Amino acid sequence: MQDDNNKVTNVRRSVVLWGSAFLFVANIWIASAVIGVVAGTAWAVSILNAAASQDRFGLSTLERYLFASLFLGSLIGLLLSIGYLLTSLSSFLIVTVVLLLTLASSRSRSFVHMRAISIDRSYLVNTLSLLVVLGDLMILTLAVGTRTTEALSSPWLMFGTPVFLLFGFISLGLLVIADQRRDDLSLVLTVIHFFTAISISAIVFEVGFGFDPFVHRAAETELVSLGSIEPKQLLYTGQYVLVSVIQKLTALPLKVVDIWLVPVGASVLVPLSAYMGLLRGFKLKKREARVWMHTIFLLPLMPLTFTVPFNITFVLFFAVVFLLLLKLNKIQWGILYLVSLFAILTHPLLGVPLLLLISMVHGWNRKLIAIAGIVAIPLMFVVHNLGAGVDGVAFINPFVRVGLFLNLFIDPYQHGYFDIPQVWEAIYLYRTWIVWLLLGFAISSSLLAAAKQPFRLSKNQVCPYVLIAASLMIAVFLLSTMFVFKDIIWYEQAEFSLRLIQAISLLVLPFVAYFGAMRSRALSRSMRYLIFIVVAVVMTFAFYFSYPRLDPKSLTPGVSVSAVDVEIVHMIDQIADGDEYIVLSSQMMSAAALQEFGFRDYIESDMQEYLWYALPTGGVLYQEFLSYLNMDADRDVIDQIGEGIGVLKVYTVIHHYTPDNSYLIEEAKVTADSWYESANKSVVVFEYSY
Repeated sequence: MQDDNNKVTNVRRSVVLWGSAFLFVANIWIASAVIGVVAGTAWAVSILNAAASQDRFGLSTLERYLFASLFLGSLIGLLLSIGYLLTSLSSFLIVTVVLLLTLASSRSRSFVHMRAISIDRSYLVNTLSLLVVLGDLMILTLAVGTRTTEALSSPWLMFGTPVFLLFGFISLGLLVIADQRRDDLSLVLTVIHFFTAISISAIVFEVGFGFDPFVHRAAETELVSLGSIEPKQLLYTGQYVLVSVIQKLTALPLKVVDIWLVPVGASVLVPLSAYMGLLRGFKLKKREARVWMHTIFLLPLMPLTFTVPFNITFVLFFAVVFLLLLKLNKIQWGILYLVSLFAILTHPLLGVPLLLLISMVHGWNRKLIAIAGIVAIPLMFVVHNLGAGVDGVAFINPFVRVGLFLNLFIDPYQHGYFDIPQVWEAIYLYRTWIVWLLLGFAISSSLLAAAKQPFRLSKNQVCPYVLIAASLMIAVFLLSTMFVFKDIIWYEQAEFSLRLIQAISLLVLPFVAYFGAMRSRALSRSMRYLIFIVVAVVMTFAFYFSYPRLDPKSLTPGVSVSAVDVEIVHMIDQIADGDEYIVLSSQMMSAAALQEFGFRDYIESDMQEYLWYALPTGGVLYQEFLSYLNMDADRDVIDQIGEGIGVLKVYTVIHHYTPDNSYLIEEAKVTADSWYESANKSVVVFEYSY
């Protein structure tokens, strides 16, 4: 009888698996979002269950699901990327990969039965849990209610102080729940709170957040439409292929898939990986692991708030930093190497350090890997610069520009317009010193506890993290002092170094969590709660600094792409009436053009091709736009461009938020051949004809 029941169960599972797989791939032609989401969810759950049923993926159910998710996500990404690089992103390739994974999954006859969460009987703890959920839902509801298409410098302009008080109280409540509950429900609450912390900009900015995501979405749109992006390159392939395939299979808008890929993925992967690493890697008690996993909230989380290739690798790096604390078997090591290969195909700036970190912890020659960590990043940029047609190394002696390296660690938010209120100076001390404070806490705790067995960590747990952090910091020094990056505006030259520093700072978090747990073991409940209050305050500061700000200390952030920008790019295209033209504008206007038209038009200058809209990372036009503004809208700047490039029309765009906009507009009206305004009169377009 039992055998008969098992056969029936296996038949049902096979029907669900294969039925959802065929419906999923058929949706490439059906193009129904409902069918795509339902069939895709059923298929993903089926193959994930099949993989997670394998004991070699981990000792516990949660561990098996984590490694199964990393395995399947990386494997799918690698198979599709390799297939795309060899041929194109065709429907045949997508169908082949889906059906091969389905066939492999169908061979598994063992499926995971998730353990139900037992509900704690404490009335107060259950009430607090409900309040935490309602609090996060309230913040998300507030974000939805403030959703806007206006040009916005910071999402915090749409909120008041109460949202931070609410976030702080939720954070404190979550720590208390993790400390008091005897079940794992707090893990679910932490996932929800983490999602809340990193999804504000994705909700508030209706047109889109940032600049880089628009560039990458334009590339993804072209890949979906044409099946290939010319010229093909390894850089960014992982994200482009993954987003494009999800869009093709689910029929969801590509913009929706792109915006939510990182926030949703990070919300699940990072908290659960942190918990598992602390629980099984550092052998903390369940209660301690649930409490101190919240160290993941202590650093600003901007790289997790939007999807670009580097941020996908940042999510993987964040999770692996904790998972490497576990005692891994051969299969799990193989999965992590697979993850690093996918990360390299997505963005090698962090993909290569991820591979080096895994190799270091795995026990490869540490001296050799440390040297590789120092050399690999600069070497990648030498190759990149040579490929771009510029010198590999801009300065022979990096010590000549050592100040550029030191500037990476100072407070960048200083100005002389007025006295900055001391409360804001105090708040920004967090941003300047938080990494060093966490590092100091970990080091001092290690020294104080050196002779105490409960605090002792093995060298194999500590040394790889220290060596990788040191080697990468030397690489940052070389990167920030030796290189000038072609076609990247001066104020973004340090961006690659700053990104690496963000990743390096993650390496200290597991040890902060460990020593926090150890040092709080002997404390009374009241003292632990006092520590929880401090942690909740720091979590709130990190929440604030995870997004662009406009406050008395930070005065000059950029603005978001607005609905008016979209209106203007269509207006210019209609006014040009088929004539070849270029547009000098802010980068947000250029982002809107990429969203609406993709990489449609190029111009040729100095034997090179440039996009017809000015981009800070795409040639000389943006520099010319800055010259135009700095020279009071001087037509001579435009004449040199128009005559040198040979286009029939040149357009310039001045926004209401452009410095000295009123004066510039009046000056431009005198010399331009014609000018136009947006419907709300917040943007003026000037036409120069040739």
